[in-house]
Amino acid sequence: MTGPAVEPAPPRRNFLSRVLVELAYGLGAGAVSVGLAAAVVRLWKATFSVPISYSGDAMLVLSVARNMQVSGSYLHADQLGAPFGQDLAAFPGSVGDLWHLGALRLLTLVLSPAESYNVFLVASFVGVALTSYVAFRWLGTRQLLAATLAVVYSVASYHFARAGGHLFLSAYFSVPLGVAMAVHLLRGRVDLLRPPRRFGRDEWLSVGAIVLLVGGGVYYAAFCALLLLTAGTLRALAERRWRPLLNGIGAVGALVLGIAATALPYLVYDPPVGSSTPVQGRTYGAAETFGLKIVDLVLPLPAHRIDLLRHFRAVTDTQGIRGEGTETLGMLATLGLLAVVIALLVPRVRPAGEALERLRAHGTLAVVMILCSTIAGFGGLLAVLGFGMLRAWNRASIVIAFSALCGVAVILELLWARLRPRLPARPRFLVPATAVLLSGGLVLAATFDQTGDQFLPDYPRTAQQWDRDGRYFAGLEARYGTGASVFQLPVTSFPENGAVGAMPDYDHLRGYLHSDLAWSYGGVKGGPAQWQQVAFADGVEAALPRLVAAGFDALYVNRAAYPDRGAEIESAIVAVTGPQAPAVDEAGELATYDLRAYGERLRSEGAVPDRDEVLHPVHVETGEGFYAPEELDGERFQWAGSLAEAQIIVPLSQPTRVRLTGEVRLPTADGMLRVTVDGVDSYFVAVDHVVELDMPLTLDPGATNLGFATNSDAEVVEGDGRDLRQQFVGLTVTRNG
Repeated sequence: MTGPAVEPAPPRRNFLSRVLVELAYGLGAGAVSVGLAAAVVRLWKATFSVPISYSGDAMLVLSVARNMQVSGSYLHADQLGAPFGQDLAAFPGSVGDLWHLGALRLLTLVLSPAESYNVFLVASFVGVALTSYVAFRWLGTRQLLAATLAVVYSVASYHFARAGGHLFLSAYFSVPLGVAMAVHLLRGRVDLLRPPRRFGRDEWLSVGAIVLLVGGGVYYAAFCALLLLTAGTLRALAERRWRPLLNGIGAVGALVLGIAATALPYLVYDPPVGSSTPVQGRTYGAAETFGLKIVDLVLPLPAHRIDLLRHFRAVTDTQGIRGEGTETLGMLATLGLLAVVIALLVPRVRPAGEALERLRAHGTLAVVMILCSTIAGFGGLLAVLGFGMLRAWNRASIVIAFSALCGVAVILELLWARLRPRLPARPRFLVPATAVLLSGGLVLAATFDQTGDQFLPDYPRTAQQWDRDGRYFAGLEARYGTGASVFQLPVTSFPENGAVGAMPDYDHLRGYLHSDLAWSYGGVKGGPAQWQQVAFADGVEAALPRLVAAGFDALYVNRAAYPDRGAEIESAIVAVTGPQAPAVDEAGELATYDLRAYGERLRSEGAVPDRDEVLHPVHVETGEGFYAPEELDGERFQWAGSLAEAQIIVPLSQPTRVRLTGEVRLPTADGMLRVTVDGVDSYFVAVDHVVELDMPLTLDPGATNLGFATNSDAEVVEGDGRDLRQQFVGLTVTRNG
């Protein structure tokens, strides 16, 4: 006997219910990811109004968030780089971060920079888990397993390691869909060349992947573009036709055009006269330093919870090239990587099934990414060919991790297919309950393996410093008045200067985050901010009148940057300005000296230098062939090899008469020195090892090339392997009339 016929639900309702179920799984994965992340970093111990990270690169992100609140744009800040202000359009550091910047901007509409930072970081776990779930489902993984592996991927070691400073890199939500698109292109399942009205699910998801990649980080876009181009090429070779290759090229072309559109502020930027490029350190050597090492990829965390695994990693602690320390895959992804590589390498003796084809596709992409990103790999070759902007190839580890987890998905589905028939049919909930328990165990085991106390922020210390800084800079603002200008020592370049002594990079931004004072730090290097290095080239005593001419009311010293805690330079300041007690913070680390009375005295004596000459100085910038500046017994100098290049910068709008002076010491007593100014050679012979330079020149605005060459023998210094052939002392260019 049969019951009454049941009419099927309308297709629209079925579609909607399926979407809701998928959304529930995806958001569930995001919720679990946030819960696990909160447990790993003890998020309940944090203070919402204090940034989770308050040093290093996190300071840069916090300052960008403050820019958005103060000026409405992340590119501009009148209170940084005083007296010119900050214009980040000179430095393309945020190209490809459209979605990251957009999310941060929305947050700053209602939250403080610190609160915006914290919410963005927490939301990044949801975003990564959600897009990972979509990508796993697109690749054919079952719902529960897709959600499980999405959580595992979102709580990768890489995520926590980046959260401490590289906030945007921690939001790698574009990677899973980019990799999934490459897999489908490799398997011939995506055709973006057909008319949009004929697009299916794969094509529309591919379009979504490209959209996410356009604003999800330039590194992730570049890595996935490489995979897309590789997938299209390999598929074209397999099919012996051009269409798959054109698909790959078209996808990469759309990606490049999208990123170029987001980079318009940088592309249309017109640098001031005399500016040089602020982008430095993008060389083959940098690609080696920040390249990927397979040993770092597969070994566990340096501070793993299990002693034996921690010991394995400790063996590599003496390695020469340390990278960024974020490459660890974790044991689960390492097993997945092993599986996909084996599937790719083992010869096929019979037609492959669907599971093997999936493994081989993921293995192909993983191997390609490893070959490109590993030290001395194809990434280094790209740097040699002029693509040195992508120097940190170790960041491809998170791309490899997703391919590896895709391999895990295939293996686990095969194992579940064998296990499920062996489970009792009754009770009915036993099978799904077993699946849920296994998934939960897998997530907990992976989280245990991939995380540790090394990722636990020091909340009390951060909160203490944040509150202490708030009080100190509020006191300075009350003393000097809103908008007063403060010059900061030591003079450091922005961005990417590196630490100075015990002062981390970007530490000078603390005052900007806590006050409405104007600060000297933050002007992009290579531009108008170069006047600061020139002003201090001959010491603080000579620089102080120039600071008055530039309009500064106070001089701030970060004592952590100096071996003597600032004792020498502060003594020099007091010797020139007169006795005074600086404003010192509670930790005794920051000291601020008042320049107002000193400035009044200089003005009354008519001893203030010309402001235009101070802020727009002609100067020399050394380049290739020069070694880092040094100081010995109070004398500053700079060594170079037999060939050295420099530039004379004239930041003015008309031809200018200048004089190039200095002393060049050669190891050979009568060595010859050739000085080339804009292609014109002048020759000098050393007298008792020394060439005295005094060259009057008339130079056009902007940069004039300057070259030095010598036939001198090298100076032999025990333990110093450098090629020391020219020693420059007091190399200076000044206006001459």
